[in-house]
Amino acid sequence: MNKMKYNDFLDELLTNAKKLKGKYPPISEIVNKEVKLLKIKDIYKLEDNVLKLYLFSTINYSKEPKYRYFIGDVIASQSSDFIVYLTKDLAINNKLRLIQYCLYPNIHRVNLIGLKEINKEEDYPKVIDNFKKLNKKFKEKLEKIHTIIEN
Repeated sequence: MNKMKYNDFLDELLTNAKKLKGKYPPISEIVNKEVKLLKIKDIYKLEDNVLKLYLFSTINYSKEPKYRYFIGDVIASQSSDFIVYLTKDLAINNKLRLIQYCLYPNIHRVNLIGLKEINKEEDYPKVIDNFKKLNKKFKEKLEKIHTIIEN
């Protein structure tokens, strides 16, 4: 893919985005049975009417590419083991990662975030569609549990 086109896409994505301030812990991933850390360069809150989207700009642990970009959607503003349990299968089916991450360190609230790496411009609409499906199914599960508890 044309690197210039991808960079233009990222610039366009960030035009209305708000950069979050502060220092953030790295995101870990397992590669060949070894834990690798992706240091957070920046986090941006993206403009979206439906989802709570964030763009994570990370410094790659390998030399190429230098930076990796992830789109994150806040599934739950207050995460718990139960909520992770409910969303785990949905995330796997939609090929998303789940992380418990504190977006605002001063508040000390751990969010449950679905993450998906974007490598090319064409990935973005698919990722947004996957997040919408995940949120819809997650809400359906919560409503089902709510009706069971009420009865």
